[in-house]
Amino acid sequence: MQMKSLMGNNRKAIYKIIFVSLIAVIGSTSSCVAQKTGPALWNMENLPAEKQIISKANAIASRQPVSVVHKVTLTGDAHNYESLAYYAWRNSDGTYTVRDGHPSPDYQKYDANKIYKLDDGLTALARGYYVTKDEKYAKAAVKQLEIWFIDDSTRMNPNFNYCQVVPGANGNNGNPGGINEAYCFLDVLDCIAVLENDGQIGKKDLRRLRRWFSDFGEWLNNSKVGQKMDGTKNNLAIMYDVVRYRIAMFTGDKATKSAIRDNFYARRLSTQVAEDGRQPEELKRNRSMMYSMYNLNHIFQLLHLIRQDGGDVSAYHPRVKAALDFISRYINDKAAYPYQDIGDWASYSKDWNELVRLYQVVFAEKYTM
Repeated sequence: MQMKSLMGNNRKAIYKIIFVSLIAVIGSTSSCVAQKTGPALWNMENLPAEKQIISKANAIASRQPVSVVHKVTLTGDAHNYESLAYYAWRNSDGTYTVRDGHPSPDYQKYDANKIYKLDDGLTALARGYYVTKDEKYAKAAVKQLEIWFIDDSTRMNPNFNYCQVVPGANGNNGNPGGINEAYCFLDVLDCIAVLENDGQIGKKDLRRLRRWFSDFGEWLNNSKVGQKMDGTKNNLAIMYDVVRYRIAMFTGDKATKSAIRDNFYARRLSTQVAEDGRQPEELKRNRSMMYSMYNLNHIFQLLHLIRQDGGDVSAYHPRVKAALDFISRYINDKAAYPYQDIGDWASYSKDWNELVRLYQVVFAEKYTM
């Protein structure tokens, strides 16, 4: 299950992360490990072959854990998470220009690359432990969790104040789009679930992990960056809700979950998806089809989490189906598509097939236009 074509080949790693995260939250109860502290599930049916899982887990287990502190800091505090805006290009005079749809070659020089390694490594170790029950993988995973979230000398500060910075702009503070890098925490939380379920994480470490994610969740809800994200009108807002909801499931934050559920239709779905299925804000982008599919993926993620949390998602069905129908009309006929998209259109067919599958998972019915 991948959407690797999204936003160009240079962003393959990001969307591998995003859709491995989706595997973590969409699953069948017949083949999964339930999280004790929340209803999100690991779907183990989409795993690679066991030999591949073990090979990767072995490679990760022998690797040094990653930490945000191992860098030349931009802010003066190495514990801060610092990343460059994905489309920010450095000019010859040292200033930066944002070129929408064109990934910056400097993006991977900062902490975003590390958080992807955190995600990839913990996922590999949790999978290795799940299929073998070999505690060396669990111990390596716990060590990585300690380094990133717990140990005072190496832990990340629980905020994204400096995510996707455009140097020289906005006082060098982060911007709302950086929350997409927190999607890695969806995987992290499900890795924790696998280990917790088998008693592989001590109670003290679990308390500190919940404290860290509680603090991060509070930052998401109340910070300037978080509030800006909450007020956006495009895919960023729903992505923001997915991250907050999943964290709230781990920390037991019922108020945040309730607020997201109660406001989802009025504040998100009805404003972002027109009755005819168009997503107006996504259609403004120069990769409009990609962003329309990307946002619909976020919608499926959130609806599944709500459903797993005991909520009824049937009321959302007409608007969501309309969004899928709109994409269906053009996915195999780019010439008829009336909007701009500079991406690799041929690769979108895989993304389309995945969205159809997710529709069937969320609404328990076969998709027909």
